[in-house]
Amino acid sequence: MKGRQFELKVFKRKHDDMGLAFSEVSSEQERKKGQREGREFRIWGTPARVLTETLLGTIKKQGYRPTALSLQRKAPFILDEASGVRLGLFFFALKPLRKVSRMEEIISGIERMSDEETYYWYAKCSNGRNTEIGNLCELDLRMKKLRAWIFIDASNVHYYLVKARWKIDWKKFKLFCERHYEAPRYFYYEGVPSKAQYFDIHPNHSLPQFKQAKKDKMKYFKSLTLSVVGRGGGGPTPSANQLCW
Repeated sequence: MKGRQFELKVFKRKHDDMGLAFSEVSSEQERKKGQREGREFRIWGTPARVLTETLLGTIKKQGYRPTALSLQRKAPFILDEASGVRLGLFFFALKPLRKVSRMEEIISGIERMSDEETYYWYAKCSNGRNTEIGNLCELDLRMKKLRAWIFIDASNVHYYLVKARWKIDWKKFKLFCERHYEAPRYFYYEGVPSKAQYFDIHPNHSLPQFKQAKKDKMKYFKSLTLSVVGRGGGGPTPSANQLCW
């Protein structure tokens, strides 16, 4: 198994209540150098019960049967690096909480994180006791997604993309924003010249060419709406110079 390893243990509390202990396993090289012993974090009661479904998915991914998560199990569950880091975040974030609704929000937020984000937050939360409380508060704020309206100036975006030789997948852009913001709305602005402006720019064009250019622009707006929102998305009809998702 590559990378760091983590352990999840089951322990018994009073009244046969199940507790869970999470720890990072020190590597053989670290043990020889006496560098550090992995810290152990424990949860029980409501946080453990709220996390049960996520735990079952995690141990199943590691090749264990879901029924193995019981008080009868003595051996620890061995977790790979990516799963262990993500599970560690759950332990850090849930232990100080009391409200079930808030725990569920935190779990949902951490599940949406990329692996890179979980590594960043795990490093911050596990890097010593002095900063742990502040890091947990910062993580808690990270989970509370802000509302956002996003305004896109098509001309500026177009010229920058041409210069940088980039292309934007607007569907992926929309998914990225929804991941980080609550109920975002998008406004895509692109100028459609009036008849006077059009013939100033294209003095040799005819009226049918102007009408076709305007029709092509609206067709582009419609195709962009369908590609991002999908057919039957129920989005508003775009105006002559504004596209709303």
